[in-house]
Amino acid sequence: MGLGFRFRFRALACGVWATLLPVCGFAADKPVSAPVARNAPADGFSLSSPAPAASVSPPLSAAEAALAAGAEKGDARMKMALGLRYAMGRGVPADDARAQVWLKRAAMEGNAVAQVSLAAMMAFESDVQDAPGAAVWFGKAAAQGNTQAQAELARMLETGLGVSRNPEEARQWREEAREQADKVMLDWAWKIAATGGRRWEVAFSGPDADGTVARPKGEFPGRAVSQKRIATGILTPDGAGISLDVEAVGRAVESGDPQAWTVGALLLATGNGVKKDEALAVEWFGKAARAGYPPAQAVLGELYMLGWGPLEADNAAAARWMKQAAVQGLREAQTSYGSMLAGGKGVTEDKKEAFGWIRQAAEKDEARAQLMMAMNALSKGDREGAATWFYRAAENGDDEVLSILGVLYGWGDGAIAGESEKMTEVRRYAQRGEPEAQLMLGLLYGEGWGAPRDGVLAEHWFGEAARQHYADVLLPLGLFYAETDRPDLAAGLFDEAVRQKAYAFARDREILQLLFVETERMPELEEALRDRAAASGREETASPEGEGKAGPGKVRQAEGGPAGAVMPDAAKGAGSGLRRERIAKKIAFLKERAARGDPAAELMMATLLEEGWSVQRDGETARRLRDKAREQICAAGGGAEDEPECALPDGQKEAEAAGLGGEDDADGPKAGENGHGEEDEGSLSLKVTDYSAKGGL
Repeated sequence: MGLGFRFRFRALACGVWATLLPVCGFAADKPVSAPVARNAPADGFSLSSPAPAASVSPPLSAAEAALAAGAEKGDARMKMALGLRYAMGRGVPADDARAQVWLKRAAMEGNAVAQVSLAAMMAFESDVQDAPGAAVWFGKAAAQGNTQAQAELARMLETGLGVSRNPEEARQWREEAREQADKVMLDWAWKIAATGGRRWEVAFSGPDADGTVARPKGEFPGRAVSQKRIATGILTPDGAGISLDVEAVGRAVESGDPQAWTVGALLLATGNGVKKDEALAVEWFGKAARAGYPPAQAVLGELYMLGWGPLEADNAAAARWMKQAAVQGLREAQTSYGSMLAGGKGVTEDKKEAFGWIRQAAEKDEARAQLMMAMNALSKGDREGAATWFYRAAENGDDEVLSILGVLYGWGDGAIAGESEKMTEVRRYAQRGEPEAQLMLGLLYGEGWGAPRDGVLAEHWFGEAARQHYADVLLPLGLFYAETDRPDLAAGLFDEAVRQKAYAFARDREILQLLFVETERMPELEEALRDRAAASGREETASPEGEGKAGPGKVRQAEGGPAGAVMPDAAKGAGSGLRRERIAKKIAFLKERAARGDPAAELMMATLLEEGWSVQRDGETARRLRDKAREQICAAGGGAEDEPECALPDGQKEAEAAGLGGEDDADGPKAGENGHGEEDEGSLSLKVTDYSAKGGL
């Protein structure tokens, strides 16, 4: 079929702390997309006309409509949240097109998370890649202090992706990202310090007549100031902003309350409502930490790591304080201490113990720990587990976590629940309007590869490719109609494929093998089937035991019967139930079309007969059909471009027809391989899952 686009794959090589210090950036490969041939149909025929169901995009569900209505009325953050939901497939079907619509609206309103997420999606390699536009949005988010945007902009300037290459400016942005990462860590520490601060919370809406206003800063606790002083804009670990009564905190400090020491130290460290005094702040954090107060211990650990204020950087001291807070169950400390163990920072490296601490924090809904759990699962190939943790991190995360998720999913490195990695990549290309990917996505949904089988979505994506006048979709859409009991529409598509000389699909042995037999030729999809089969409990194991031997669930070579007969029962790796029925319908349609002299059907039947895929092998009939198809194609004016065999010497035609030579067959399946012909000794069994149990079409 000539599916020329290459799928981008990129491994994240950053360490565990990349989720907290994301300055490592995310390097992007630049695969080259093959040019897409778009054969326009002749006058009077529309490729989309046989597929009326595909003429309308899948409608919004009631849940999606409610979310969209809320985002429409809401602020930029609500629009950003919905855009990320679509990018991640969290609570809504994953949809890059809809994601970009909502992210762009939020980005236009100045939301930095939306800007960095949109930029990553725009920079994703595809026919509609907009690297210059991505650089603009990364720049806008970077100017707002977004660490991820700064790192990505530095990478683009280093590589010249979408912008003029500028190593010096890249270095400046990289340094800015490092400084911003330190600020993120410090902000993280201040949030921990604010734990319990609601004890002294007061309502505050700005200056008013009674003098309730932040006054000139005096010595803490500030009794010399007669009017009430308020510390405002203090963020707690849950992201809420509160205002505190400075005088009330001061009175609690005088009583020796460790929680008050910690909150008071926060005010001193930041100069919020009091005169800034870093040395006194460290002293009070130390008093509270030695008194056994976990938030103070964790803050002191973070400050030692940063070397903040009067403290010298000391990772060993940081680890000691962080461990004490972690042992007492403080989730933020568990995340940080687990990260230190994973990287051997201030302690002896111990990844097993690190995982235990991080998991404890993740189960308490600490978003950074959940992000780390997701990355760990992803590195082990557990995409479903990774998606679960990514989704939980999105639900609990602050803007830094959401920005990391936006970049991950924008580049295509996140996991979508219910999709294999290959399925995700094909879907993203398809949703960007690439007809080859739309055709492939139709096949994936039609066969249940990498996701549960969905006939409605299969027809939708075939139709999207057809609407772009992509002639290679004619034959697979025709087979889809044949298996869903619409033979007249199927016949019309095959007729048009012959008229347009669109035979690429009919010659693609690997795709035909996947459609009619097995998944071994595409290991990623086979793995997806295996995983889903295990989860669903609906599977059949096809285990060739040798010629003439078969038992329950075994595959055998059919013996006897007419040439081209559909193999009964264990249909040579074709699977069971409705999948076998679908294959039988397609073969019956191909036999009828071949009998009518359809060269496309003749080519496909010839391949099935040569290989014995779901039919009795018959090399002589296969040669006859292939010769007949070649004669018709060549007689219709097919040259070397439309029909390569038309330009070959007679002797080579014979070899090509028998599949015995030629470059195209060098890597193709041969008799005795992949479950057909004589089974190779030691061949692994193939699990085949059918996802059409819900009825489909």
